[in-house]
This record gives sequence, C-alpha cells and structure tokens, in this order.
Amino acid sequence: MKPAATSREEILASARRIVQQKGLAGVGMRSVAAEAGIAAGTLYHYFPDKDALLLAVTADIWSDIFDLDSLRREGDGFAAATEELFCHASRRMQAYPGFPALHGLALSSGGDPAKEGAARMHAFLGKVERHLWQALQKDAHVRSDAFGNGVDEQGFVAFVLDHLLLLLMLGSRDCSVLVAVIERVLY
Repeated sequence: MKPAATSREEILASARRIVQQKGLAGVGMRSVAAEAGIAAGTLYHYFPDKDALLLAVTADIWSDIFDLDSLRREGDGFAAATEELFCHASRRMQAYPGFPALHGLALSSGGDPAKEGAARMHAFLGKVERHLWQALQKDAHVRSDAFGNGVDEQGFVAFVLDHLLLLLMLGSRDCSVLVAVIERVLY
C-alpha cells in the first residue's frame, strides 16, 4: 500500500488507466483503490461514492482528451483552430478506447455528485470555449458582416463547440463539414 499522502490527482490517474484498459465499466471503488495502491477507505475520503468517482474521472478524461496546454497553434484563423482542436482531441481519444461516447452526465442518480459533475464539466467546457473564442478574436480574415441577423460571436462559438463535441462523441473521423460551415459563415 502507498502512504496516505496519495492525492486526488494520483487517484484519478489510476482511474484513467483502468478506463484505458477496461473501459468506464471497469471503474469501481475497489478497482481504483487497488490500482492506486491504497485502501478502499482512503478512496472514500476523496469520493463519497461511485457516482462521484465516475463523474470526476469522466471530467478528468475529457480534460485529458482536450489537454489545451499541449495543443500547438499551427493554423491561422478560427476554422484552422477548430480543425486543429478536433484532430488533437481525436488523437488523444484513442488512448481511451472503452470510453463511452454518449455518457453525458447521466452517470449519477442525482444529488450532490450530479451537481459537482455538472460544475466540473461546465468549467472544463468553459476552457475549451475560451480557447475557441480567442481564436475567433485573433482571426483577421472574418468578414465585417459575418455576424448579425440572430448570429452573434458567442452563439457561434457555442454552436461550433457543441458540434465539435458531438462529432467527437460519435466517433467521426473528420470535421470537414463543420469547417466548411465555419468558412461559409466567417469568410
């Protein structure tokens, strides 16, 4: 057994390894405790139940899939940034072959873990949305009349993020149609 100084991050790293090997269905309190080398009771100090653990590991996996810190900005413009983000996330998703595509936040039956899971997912998606927002703001090629008539910049970024996530969750191999829509709207 490891010393009691095991951190939440180490526990989540152990849970990610289980998902990589056995899928999300392999994540349980006992299996994660064993993988982390800690007693199950120690795990309950960090996560009150399996629902809380599943929500935390799901949000952690999505953060790992997108890993904005390791993303290189190679493209110029919003369309290129979107395509680069999709390709980057698609490559990183391959590390989690058993990760269910359409898990949503329905892993919890309700209560506080659901609120925590929703808050974690909202915070994570906020980072991705800010990344896209910054790419749009830096894009000097956007037509001056691209926005209006019910389409504003925030709504457009939210639309793109929703569709990017949907493509990833459905296992799409490319995002060429999404990029084409972006190009038609912006340029």
